[in-house]
Amino acid sequence: MTLRELYELAAPRHGVVDAKLAARVEVRRAGLRRRAASEDWPEPYPGAWVLPGFAVTPAARATAAAASVGGEVALTGLTALAYLDLRALRGVGFDAVSRRLLTAQDIQRELDLRGRFPGRRDLRTLVRDLTGDGSESGFEFDARDRLTARGLPPLPDQPELATGQVHRRLDIAYEGDVGIDCHSLRHHASPTDLESDAVRDNEIASLDRWLLLRLTFRMFHLRWAPFEAQLRQCLAARGALPS
Repeated sequence: MTLRELYELAAPRHGVVDAKLAARVEVRRAGLRRRAASEDWPEPYPGAWVLPGFAVTPAARATAAAASVGGEVALTGLTALAYLDLRALRGVGFDAVSRRLLTAQDIQRELDLRGRFPGRRDLRTLVRDLTGDGSESGFEFDARDRLTARGLPPLPDQPELATGQVHRRLDIAYEGDVGIDCHSLRHHASPTDLESDAVRDNEIASLDRWLLLRLTFRMFHLRWAPFEAQLRQCLAARGALPS
């Protein structure tokens, strides 16, 4: 088996290999199956394996599902995404959009053409997420998880700030008085919400102490790298960057 060539072909597919892909480097199905079994390759779906060194991510699972249930037909029809739960579906969907492989209009067009099928409701939710700010209550928790995984663990509690007669609570906070406000369309869409949010931010700014960054749902998925760079810069300026 020409393993190096197989890795090169599988890399753009999140490390997923199946018999059809292996045939391009003259590896037969039986040989691929024996190698996968002997080296204990992960097999998220029958007949589709993740090569050693690649993580079994939601994107890898989606690719493996597509290969398992019909390859290009499944990918074109988006039905392979029905194998994912909503959280994983969001990850795959936003990743595909950021790579310009998919648009919300592509998904909506597919929904318009098809009748009922498993996962339809979640795909409709994904379209709303891609075209709006789409946040749910779990957004803040997802942000905390990612920040911790990136070596930027926030304070465990949400500090309350006394601004006159009102106490304002920060979503995410760090030492050095650096905070993050997780913005969602659900809670910031109406004119009243927008005005209330502006009053809150002005009150915090008037304390002349806290440095507050805003993180939207779309920024979380599509513009994370520049947001993380700004956060690190702010933490470093306040002497609070984790070592």
